[in-house]
Amino acid sequence: MVSPTRPYCAAENACNIRHYGLSRCAVQGSWKSLFSLDKFRAVFILCSFASGDVLLRLELDEISPGGIVREYSIPAEDFPELKHLADSGQMTFVTPVDFSLRLQRPGAMVELDGILSVTIQEICGRCLAELETRITSTFSLTFTARKEEEYGEEEEVELQAEELGLIPYEGDWIDLSESLQEQVIIGLPISPLCKEDCLGLCAECGANLNETSCACEKKVFNNKFAALKKLKIDS
Repeated sequence: MVSPTRPYCAAENACNIRHYGLSRCAVQGSWKSLFSLDKFRAVFILCSFASGDVLLRLELDEISPGGIVREYSIPAEDFPELKHLADSGQMTFVTPVDFSLRLQRPGAMVELDGILSVTIQEICGRCLAELETRITSTFSLTFTARKEEEYGEEEEVELQAEELGLIPYEGDWIDLSESLQEQVIIGLPISPLCKEDCLGLCAECGANLNETSCACEKKVFNNKFAALKKLKIDS
């Protein structure tokens, strides 16, 4: 369930993050909830489908000339890719994902500046200790209207738009759920560490070297290719 809170003005220096395509959400099933937000009257529709996908729908005619700002919170499990990460045991989402967005509509484009934050629990890649991380990242997205003559060329149009860093849409509304889900995934740490200088586990006895030392003999690494550094190649 989306939880609207006070308006938020996105940071002026929001970094530009390229749009990466994930699987499209199929429009099927029944509406879960429909409601209007604050005085700006921008309507967000949260729709849960039988497949587990979520549709966060923004009606374009509700974006005022001066733009609108919004804050809302969505459980990570409502996003199919994030639910998969949690169900597979790769991480646990401790809190809902909080989004703060500023939306403007210059012509046929919709510009979105946002900031997201979420707390996750995962495993250190070296010592296997559990760690809790608060992730906060800023992003900017630009949606562009697909022309009527391009409707039958969806794959080609999307490729051209993405090459320019744009996200194509059609009709009088935009599904924000996929793009917001992507931003969460982009912000997740690739190789989580409990600390930068984590010593990891002993390869022999498995002791956590951050907590104790062991008497295991440390094997000297034999780099058979070290001699190649001495070779000189004539140009």
